[in-house]
Amino acid sequence: MRFKPVSTLVVAVLILIPVCVFSQGLYWESKTSGSRGEWTSKSYYMPKMFKIISGEGNQEMIFRLDQEKIYRVQPDKKTYTEMTFEDLEKTAKSMQAKMDERQKDMQERLKQMPEEQRKQMERMMPGMMGRGDDNQPVVVKKTGETKTISGFACAKYVAPRGEKEVVTIWATKDLKGLDQMKKDLGEFSKRMSALNPMGRSMYETMEKIDGFTIQTDMGMGFSTVVTKVDHRSTPASDFEVPSGYAKVKEEMPGEGRKPE
Repeated sequence: MRFKPVSTLVVAVLILIPVCVFSQGLYWESKTSGSRGEWTSKSYYMPKMFKIISGEGNQEMIFRLDQEKIYRVQPDKKTYTEMTFEDLEKTAKSMQAKMDERQKDMQERLKQMPEEQRKQMERMMPGMMGRGDDNQPVVVKKTGETKTISGFACAKYVAPRGEKEVVTIWATKDLKGLDQMKKDLGEFSKRMSALNPMGRSMYETMEKIDGFTIQTDMGMGFSTVVTKVDHRSTPASDFEVPSGYAKVKEEMPGEGRKPE
């Protein structure tokens, strides 16, 4: 699995980090299904430290809130990349600036089109003109529907934006002791979500969910389900890059990866 673009990374992180976590440490396993198949994730949390191991264990993402750094570790290649929160924010701002420039260019082109053609293009791409459901706030609603998922009693929440249902979330209140670390990862999620509009919407949605998120459905067949949760303290060394691994430069669009 290659390192995903900034916007994809932000959304993935917000999905995999439940709204609340345990102060003494937590471990949970998740199964995600989508257009590219199914894969599992193992997540480890300790105060100020978070790690996700994806798939067959050939990639690990380590989030060090205490260092304000993100590490991507590839055990099969014995390599790792390093990105600071500041670097991530700069990359996101650069990408957003390019998107804004493309949007501005598209708007100028639309102005030159015949009226009927322009209206057709606006209907096809309302976001390019600053209109449409994507520019409306997300509203979270608790439906009153409940069901048991992975052994936990869950309540259903839906988050529509305009006429579109952005996400459906099932959360449980069976798990206790969830409050102390909420601020910890909440601040991190808020900072990550500020990198792009999709991330902000997801953060606003997750903040309004009462309990620990067990299942998240985002439409188009994309779904994440927590299959196992365990109170567990993880050694700090598990949140560090193993010795002997080579640091490589993260590949960006148009670049190749090579040792530093």
